[in-house]
Amino acid sequence: MKKMKRKKFLILFLVTSFLSPLWAKEEKVGFVVVSYIEGDMEVLLKGEKDWRKVKLNQKLSEGDRIRTKFASKGELKMSDGSTISISENSIFDIKKLFEKGLIRKSGFKLWIGNIKGRFKRLKTKDSYCEFYTPTAVMGLRGTEFFLSVDWDGRTKVGFKKGSGYVYTDKEGKKPISEKEEAEVSLEGDITIKKFEMIKVPRVIEKNIDDAKKILIDLGLKAGVIRAEESEKPKDIVISQYPSEGYEVLPNTEVNLIIAQEIPPIAVPDLIGKTKDQAELEITGLELVVGMVVEIESNYPKDMVIKQRPGP
Repeated sequence: MKKMKRKKFLILFLVTSFLSPLWAKEEKVGFVVVSYIEGDMEVLLKGEKDWRKVKLNQKLSEGDRIRTKFASKGELKMSDGSTISISENSIFDIKKLFEKGLIRKSGFKLWIGNIKGRFKRLKTKDSYCEFYTPTAVMGLRGTEFFLSVDWDGRTKVGFKKGSGYVYTDKEGKKPISEKEEAEVSLEGDITIKKFEMIKVPRVIEKNIDDAKKILIDLGLKAGVIRAEESEKPKDIVISQYPSEGYEVLPNTEVNLIIAQEIPPIAVPDLIGKTKDQAELEITGLELVVGMVVEIESNYPKDMVIKQRPGP
């Protein structure tokens, strides 16, 4: 039985090598690992028809498609430590992942949404990393960058560190330097301009609508907004990330936590119950037992005969 398997494998290998010798000689498909998930992040695996939830530490490879829903995001980590952060409402394809020694060849496509990347510098001339959008191709050799595609298909790319290029059929290949961003129109026109890092403002204690306006006016935007019970007035920002003073790229999302009213709890009628029964009911409602006063009475021992506040 072992000989039969060995023979079949050998025949398959020889035929494959004959049909595409370069692929057999050098191609090695790599993978990325899902290193962070928040909210609903799904994947359509290559060859499948149904979307499924992404799992932390799951390996993804060529042909897989990722999507994030509202108030959701995730991060992919490559074998060399490079990372891609995917924001909410994004659709992202893994097109190519090739590794051989120091050679890295990778390709991705952002259909819609926003991503940020931190990529290690490529170490060989044969290596490349490209990101495709509906209107452009962006390339880099090691950098921190952001890339976005709006609902109309327009592309924006910028480099916080390092440099790269953007390509369209209309304008060809144009270099982008550190702290420059390129906007690509639907027609393929490329506009390159300088940008400055933005200091995150303090929006804690602000109403959520005012906080959003402050962020937008500075070139930032509100990210995930979550409500938590608080004694602060409703819709007041009680926490933010990144925090005040942190320098970020344009269009960075600032996640906010806003105050939500603590719902009132109806005080139960405890008269006639034993002390143990009353304490159990109080703590079950997440209330706190206050002062317990014992008085002489004709009622049975440990029975509650008065309470404050009343029911």
